[in-house]
Amino acid sequence: MYDVLEGRRYFVYPFTVNMVKGIDGLCALVRRDLKQNPRNGDAFVFFNKIRNYMKVLFWDDNGYGLYVKRIDFGRFQVPAGRSDDLGYYISRLQLLQLLRGLRMEDVFVQKRAENPNIIWGKNAPAVH
Repeated sequence: MYDVLEGRRYFVYPFTVNMVKGIDGLCALVRRDLKQNPRNGDAFVFFNKIRNYMKVLFWDDNGYGLYVKRIDFGRFQVPAGRSDDLGYYISRLQLLQLLRGLRMEDVFVQKRAENPNIIWGKNAPAVH
């Protein structure tokens, strides 16, 4: 399988997004707020308000693609990127770090409240 996100610019949408939006809703945001054509070959990264949900919208030769990731604990931390007349964008490496959940040097994970019904780590009962 080839890497569908290779060779693109990765624009970060500057506002939080209701993650109910699908491809058409996200395309409308790109056109209206970023003043760009979502079919131009770039990828567009969207986050929800608490930053535990991320969507990446891209055009892939003959149709749209949408990558979705939700993390159960912690939050996505948007890395420092570059800005020009087209908007704010990040590198491919920074996008991959986000997608894979890798920690960057200046990024920390903010813990959300854990479910008290789930037992984690050293407090877990021994399995016999």
